[in-house]
Amino acid sequence: MSDARVVPDVGHNLPPVAEIGKEITHHAHLWTTNVGKGDEHKREIMVRAYRLRFFMEDPDTRLSVEGLLSDAKIPNTERSRPFTRLLNYAFRKADWQAEKSRVSRWAWALQHVWNQEPRPAVEEVLQFIKDNGGDEKCAARAKEPRTSSSGTVETFELGSAIPEGLFSDGKTRIAGALKLADNKLQFVCRKRRSAEVLSTETTPAPEQPTANMGA
Repeated sequence: MSDARVVPDVGHNLPPVAEIGKEITHHAHLWTTNVGKGDEHKREIMVRAYRLRFFMEDPDTRLSVEGLLSDAKIPNTERSRPFTRLLNYAFRKADWQAEKSRVSRWAWALQHVWNQEPRPAVEEVLQFIKDNGGDEKCAARAKEPRTSSSGTVETFELGSAIPEGLFSDGKTRIAGALKLADNKLQFVCRKRRSAEVLSTETTPAPEQPTANMGA
Protein backbone atom coordinates (compact mmCIF):
# COMPACT_ATOMS: atom_id res chain seq x y z
CA MET A 1 0.00 0.00 0.00
CA SER A 2 1.18 3.50 -0.77
CA ASP A 3 1.77 5.97 2.03
CA ALA A 4 1.36 8.92 -0.33
CA ARG A 5 -1.25 11.37 0.86
CA VAL A 6 -3.83 12.79 -1.51
CA VAL A 7 -3.32 16.53 -1.78
CA PRO A 8 -6.63 18.36 -2.32
CA ASP A 9 -6.94 20.77 -5.21
CA VAL A 10 -6.47 24.44 -4.51
CA GLY A 11 -9.80 26.02 -3.54
CA HIS A 12 -11.48 22.69 -2.79
CA ASN A 13 -12.98 24.10 0.40
CA LEU A 14 -14.43 27.27 -1.17
CA PRO A 15 -18.16 27.61 -1.93
CA PRO A 16 -19.14 26.49 -5.45
CA VAL A 17 -19.58 30.00 -6.85
CA ALA A 18 -19.02 28.93 -10.45
CA GLU A 19 -21.52 26.08 -10.07
CA ILE A 20 -24.16 28.42 -8.68
CA GLY A 21 -23.44 30.74 -11.59
CA LYS A 22 -24.19 27.92 -14.02
CA GLU A 23 -27.38 27.04 -12.16
CA ILE A 24 -28.76 30.58 -12.09
CA THR A 25 -28.03 30.94 -15.82
CA HIS A 26 -29.75 27.61 -16.52
CA HIS A 27 -32.89 28.59 -14.62
CA ALA A 28 -33.01 31.97 -16.35
CA HIS A 29 -32.93 30.20 -19.70
CA LEU A 30 -35.73 27.86 -18.61
CA TRP A 31 -37.74 30.80 -17.28
CA THR A 32 -37.81 32.28 -20.79
CA THR A 33 -38.69 29.02 -22.53
CA ASN A 34 -41.06 27.27 -20.13
CA VAL A 35 -43.95 29.57 -19.31
CA GLY A 36 -45.81 26.87 -17.40
CA LYS A 37 -43.02 26.60 -14.84
CA GLY A 38 -41.99 30.25 -14.89
CA ASP A 39 -42.68 30.84 -11.20
CA GLU A 40 -40.71 27.75 -10.24
CA HIS A 41 -37.63 28.92 -12.15
CA LYS A 42 -38.07 32.46 -10.89
CA ARG A 43 -37.84 31.18 -7.32
CA GLU A 44 -34.67 29.26 -8.15
CA ILE A 45 -33.14 32.37 -9.73
CA MET A 46 -33.92 34.59 -6.74
CA VAL A 47 -32.60 32.09 -4.19
CA ARG A 48 -29.31 31.76 -6.05
CA ALA A 49 -28.96 35.51 -6.51
CA TYR A 50 -29.47 35.95 -2.77
CA ARG A 51 -26.91 33.26 -2.02
CA LEU A 52 -24.33 34.83 -4.31
CA ARG A 53 -24.99 38.17 -2.60
CA PHE A 54 -23.91 36.60 0.69
CA PHE A 55 -20.70 35.44 -0.94
CA MET A 56 -20.05 39.05 -2.01
CA GLU A 57 -19.87 40.03 1.66
CA ASP A 58 -17.13 37.52 2.44
CA PRO A 59 -13.58 38.64 1.51
CA ASP A 60 -12.68 35.01 0.76
CA THR A 61 -15.42 34.59 -1.85
CA ARG A 62 -16.15 38.13 -3.06
CA LEU A 63 -13.41 37.98 -5.70
CA SER A 64 -14.86 34.73 -7.04
CA VAL A 65 -18.26 36.35 -7.58
CA GLU A 66 -16.76 39.53 -9.02
CA GLY A 67 -14.66 37.39 -11.36
CA LEU A 68 -17.80 35.62 -12.50
CA LEU A 69 -19.50 38.93 -13.28
CA SER A 70 -16.42 40.43 -14.86
CA ASP A 71 -15.89 37.48 -17.21
CA ALA A 72 -19.50 37.88 -18.32
CA LYS A 73 -18.90 41.62 -18.90
CA ILE A 74 -21.57 42.66 -16.39
CA PRO A 75 -20.94 46.39 -15.74
CA ASN A 76 -19.94 47.57 -12.29
CA THR A 77 -20.45 51.30 -11.88
CA GLU A 78 -21.02 53.55 -8.90
CA ARG A 79 -24.77 53.20 -9.41
CA SER A 80 -24.72 49.43 -9.97
CA ARG A 81 -26.64 47.44 -7.39
CA PRO A 82 -25.40 43.94 -6.54
CA PHE A 83 -28.75 42.21 -7.03
CA THR A 84 -29.30 43.90 -10.40
CA ARG A 85 -25.85 42.80 -11.56
CA LEU A 86 -26.48 39.23 -10.40
CA LEU A 87 -29.83 39.05 -12.19
CA ASN A 88 -28.37 40.56 -15.37
CA TYR A 89 -25.72 37.86 -15.16
CA ALA A 90 -28.41 35.21 -14.90
CA PHE A 91 -30.23 36.39 -18.03
CA ARG A 92 -27.20 37.18 -20.18
CA LYS A 93 -27.56 33.96 -22.23
CA ALA A 94 -31.34 33.68 -22.21
CA ASP A 95 -33.19 33.44 -25.54
CA TRP A 96 -34.66 36.84 -24.75
CA GLN A 97 -33.81 39.23 -21.99
CA ALA A 98 -36.19 39.81 -19.11
CA GLU A 99 -37.65 43.32 -19.13
CA LYS A 100 -35.60 45.86 -17.19
CA SER A 101 -38.65 46.65 -15.07
CA ARG A 102 -38.98 42.99 -14.08
CA VAL A 103 -35.30 42.61 -13.24
CA SER A 104 -35.49 45.85 -11.28
CA ARG A 105 -38.53 44.65 -9.31
CA TRP A 106 -36.92 41.33 -8.44
CA ALA A 107 -33.69 43.08 -7.46
CA TRP A 108 -35.46 45.58 -5.21
CA ALA A 109 -37.54 42.81 -3.63
CA LEU A 110 -34.35 40.93 -2.78
CA GLN A 111 -32.85 44.16 -1.49
CA HIS A 112 -35.77 44.55 0.90
CA VAL A 113 -35.02 41.10 2.32
CA TRP A 114 -31.34 42.00 2.54
CA ASN A 115 -32.12 45.20 4.45
CA GLN A 116 -33.74 43.37 7.34
CA GLU A 117 -32.11 43.20 10.76
CA PRO A 118 -31.42 40.39 11.41
CA ARG A 119 -30.94 39.39 7.79
CA PRO A 120 -32.99 36.32 6.71
CA ALA A 121 -31.05 33.21 5.71
CA VAL A 122 -31.01 31.94 2.13
CA GLU A 123 -33.64 29.31 2.85
CA GLU A 124 -35.97 32.00 4.27
CA VAL A 125 -35.89 34.51 1.42
CA LEU A 126 -38.86 33.21 -0.59
CA GLN A 127 -41.12 32.86 2.43
CA PHE A 128 -40.18 36.35 3.60
CA ILE A 129 -41.15 37.87 0.25
CA LYS A 130 -44.42 35.92 0.23
CA ASP A 131 -45.29 36.91 3.81
CA ASN A 132 -44.60 40.56 3.04
CA GLY A 133 -46.87 40.98 0.04
CA GLY A 134 -44.83 39.60 -2.84
CA ASP A 135 -42.34 41.16 -5.23
CA GLU A 136 -44.08 44.47 -5.86
CA LYS A 137 -44.71 45.40 -2.24
CA CYS A 138 -41.25 44.32 -1.13
CA ALA A 139 -39.67 46.28 -3.99
CA ALA A 140 -41.66 49.38 -3.06
CA ARG A 141 -40.64 49.12 0.60
CA ALA A 142 -36.98 48.76 -0.33
CA LYS A 143 -37.12 52.14 -2.08
CA GLU A 144 -38.54 53.94 0.93
CA PRO A 145 -36.24 55.94 3.23
CA ARG A 146 -35.42 53.64 6.10
CA THR A 147 -34.13 54.00 9.61
CA SER A 148 -31.22 51.81 10.63
CA SER A 149 -30.67 50.53 14.14
CA SER A 150 -28.01 53.20 14.60
CA GLY A 151 -29.78 56.23 13.23
CA THR A 152 -32.79 58.02 11.89
CA VAL A 153 -34.00 59.56 8.66
CA GLU A 154 -34.66 63.28 8.52
CA THR A 155 -36.71 65.10 5.90
CA PHE A 156 -36.90 68.83 5.32
CA GLU A 157 -38.10 71.09 2.54
CA LEU A 158 -35.62 72.82 0.31
CA GLY A 159 -35.49 76.48 1.14
CA SER A 160 -36.16 75.92 4.82
CA ALA A 161 -33.59 76.30 7.55
CA ILE A 162 -31.00 73.54 7.67
CA PRO A 163 -31.76 71.54 10.83
CA GLU A 164 -29.34 72.29 13.61
CA GLY A 165 -26.67 69.64 14.02
CA LEU A 166 -27.14 68.21 10.53
CA PHE A 167 -23.53 68.89 9.61
CA SER A 168 -20.97 67.86 12.17
CA ASP A 169 -17.33 66.87 12.50
CA GLY A 170 -16.38 69.15 9.64
CA LYS A 171 -18.50 67.26 7.10
CA THR A 172 -19.77 69.20 4.11
CA ARG A 173 -21.76 66.43 2.41
CA ILE A 174 -24.82 64.49 3.56
CA ALA A 175 -26.18 61.39 1.81
CA GLY A 176 -29.79 61.56 0.75
CA ALA A 177 -32.23 61.95 -2.10
CA LEU A 178 -34.72 64.48 -3.47
CA LYS A 179 -38.41 63.68 -3.03
CA LEU A 180 -41.59 65.41 -4.22
CA ALA A 181 -44.29 65.48 -1.53
CA ASP A 182 -47.43 67.64 -1.56
CA ASN A 183 -46.01 69.57 -4.52
CA LYS A 184 -42.98 70.50 -2.41
CA LEU A 185 -39.47 69.37 -3.13
CA GLN A 186 -37.87 67.75 -0.09
CA PHE A 187 -34.43 66.42 0.66
CA VAL A 188 -34.58 63.10 2.49
CA CYS A 189 -31.43 62.90 4.55
CA ARG A 190 -29.94 59.61 5.71
CA LYS A 191 -28.02 60.53 8.80
CA ARG A 192 -26.81 58.08 11.44
CA ARG A 193 -27.47 59.74 14.74
CA SER A 194 -29.77 59.45 17.74
CA ALA A 195 -33.39 60.21 17.00
CA GLU A 196 -34.55 63.73 17.72
CA VAL A 197 -36.97 66.24 16.29
CA LEU A 198 -35.15 68.70 14.06
CA SER A 199 -36.35 72.18 13.22
CA THR A 200 -37.74 72.84 9.76
CA GLU A 201 -38.77 76.42 10.35
CA THR A 202 -38.25 78.78 7.45
CA THR A 203 -35.15 80.91 7.71
CA PRO A 204 -36.24 84.52 8.42
CA ALA A 205 -35.34 87.08 5.80
CA PRO A 206 -32.33 89.23 6.79
CA GLU A 207 -33.16 92.68 8.06
CA GLN A 208 -32.50 95.50 5.60
CA PRO A 209 -30.06 98.14 6.87
CA THR A 210 -31.66 101.52 7.56
CA ALA A 211 -30.08 104.86 6.80
CA ASN A 212 -28.81 106.86 9.74
CA MET A 213 -31.26 109.76 9.51
CA GLY A 214 -29.76 111.50 12.50
CA ALA A 215 -26.39 112.07 10.91
